[in-house]
Amino acid sequence: VLASTGLELGLEDFYPMRAFGTMSVLESDTVLAMQNNLSGTVFGPGKPPEEISGFYRLSEAPWTMVIIAPGDKVLIPMIQFRRFYFLSFAGCILLVLVFIRMTMNRVTIDIKKISVAADDLANGKFGDPLEVATRDEVGELTGNFNKMTRQLRHRLELKEAINIAREVQQNLLPREGYSGDRIEISGFSIYCDETGGDYFDILQFPESDGKVGVVVGDVVGHGVGAALLMTTVRALVRSRLSQPGGLGQVMNDVNRLLYQDTVKSGSFVTLFYLEYDQFKSVLRWVRAGHDPAII
Repeated sequence: VLASTGLELGLEDFYPMRAFGTMSVLESDTVLAMQNNLSGTVFGPGKPPEEISGFYRLSEAPWTMVIIAPGDKVLIPMIQFRRFYFLSFAGCILLVLVFIRMTMNRVTIDIKKISVAADDLANGKFGDPLEVATRDEVGELTGNFNKMTRQLRHRLELKEAINIAREVQQNLLPREGYSGDRIEISGFSIYCDETGGDYFDILQFPESDGKVGVVVGDVVGHGVGAALLMTTVRALVRSRLSQPGGLGQVMNDVNRLLYQDTVKSGSFVTLFYLEYDQFKSVLRWVRAGHDPAII
């Protein structure tokens, strides 16, 4: 404890009225610090410092308390804390780097799987669905890729089925025309889609009858549905014309049977049928809602 004069109190028996600040550099620096501050800490020479002083000026008396302690004992907790702090920080950085590395590896592996599957898909190979292992953006991408693959497979299957339907429908249309002594018949149909409802047919009867028939029809709509209805109409017309009866009765019977199949769907067909008698040179026709034929 120092008096206001800078003398040490309580050491009269050993160092009578010894003045503080005359024994070491640390004491001198402490005295200088005490002149400008009420309290503080002063480090002696060395790294770490050999000694450390701390002072505090009392408000109750004109005295200042000064404590001088070995630097290593005072700084050991701070040094240990600093060492622990840096080691912990380095460990956290290492863990973050390891986590980033593992995440990048996982993302890279997942992206590579998608890339390989996309390459196989481009070559027409449909493999098993990819496993969705995470719920992040990569997992969402994998799920969307699986969804796209299923839709593409479904579309290809549908396209294949439509191609088969188109082939079947084309086979139902006359491949060749008709050429007789007094008449020649030819025709073709080009659909705007793979399949359609446009319909024509050339019917040849026994030579003893001397008759040939032409059917032109149009099914409402386009696509597979119209093609199926066109096939039904073709079968009904051919089947009914093989039986006796006038043209009006033939169309009535076909209409009655077709109505039973289309009453709930609202689909309909317009039809024109022409029959030529080569022996009598007579044309007969019947029109079921179809545009008038031009001859």
